[in-house]
Amino acid sequence: MKAPCSESLLGAWMVTESVFGPDGSLLGTVHQKRTLQTQASTGIILVGQHCQPCRQLQDHAMAAFSGDFQFSLKKQGRQRHYLGPDVHGLGTSFADGFVCGHGVWPRFGYNFRSWSISLSGSAQLTGGCFYRGQSPVAVMIGVGTEVRDDHWPQALTTSFALQSAQGQSTILDLSRDEEQSTEITREILDAGHWVEYGIGREDVFHLEAHDTDFVLHKNQRAVGMAKSYGPLLYWETHGHHGDVSSGIEVMGPSGLQWFSLRQHVQNGRLASLEGLRFTI
Repeated sequence: MKAPCSESLLGAWMVTESVFGPDGSLLGTVHQKRTLQTQASTGIILVGQHCQPCRQLQDHAMAAFSGDFQFSLKKQGRQRHYLGPDVHGLGTSFADGFVCGHGVWPRFGYNFRSWSISLSGSAQLTGGCFYRGQSPVAVMIGVGTEVRDDHWPQALTTSFALQSAQGQSTILDLSRDEEQSTEITREILDAGHWVEYGIGREDVFHLEAHDTDFVLHKNQRAVGMAKSYGPLLYWETHGHHGDVSSGIEVMGPSGLQWFSLRQHVQNGRLASLEGLRFTI
């Protein structure tokens, strides 16, 4: 949905993003060619995106996400400022390759919340949600690879299904601007029921079917809702003491990696960001 922000991702990229409707149905794909170049005189990164929605989207709002878009990107510590003209907003980079952002595409006509996760120096997961007011128009998830030939990355269309895995959690404390990483294990207990544990933590999650979506319980102290879009699960939980957590769970293109990007709010203030990488 948005261009990557790390200096390691400068250059030319090809991206295939699957487009899902608000109800979770797969609508089509958007191909993007992205270029990122540093302006020598200012250090600002100039981003160009050429977007090609598929024919299945011709009667959808995403049909207008077509043609050439440009914007400037200024790095300031962890922050990535999108300076227009076609993208205005802010992204935050942490945990060696996680980026979460929000802003607006004024010419396209939609606000966005976006995320990206580095898979390697030459590949990344990318996606997010386009919306206007409180109405979402599309949820997107894709894969981007460095341009080496004319082959587009394979679209991600598999169904969401967690698996037991080992990994690492990195939490960015926003008040101190400090990261802390710990080893973590995800163990599937039964369908829709799993536990994540490591040094100093143990979190139990339980997905309970609710119509076509889910109620999500966390540690029997917080509850919220969750919805799947292909290989992606969006969720949000609310506790009894002003604690709110929201996040995504997503499977990598190999099927052997799982990732999660989470935001933790306390008493109305964003307190920390968390990135998790799991290997099956």
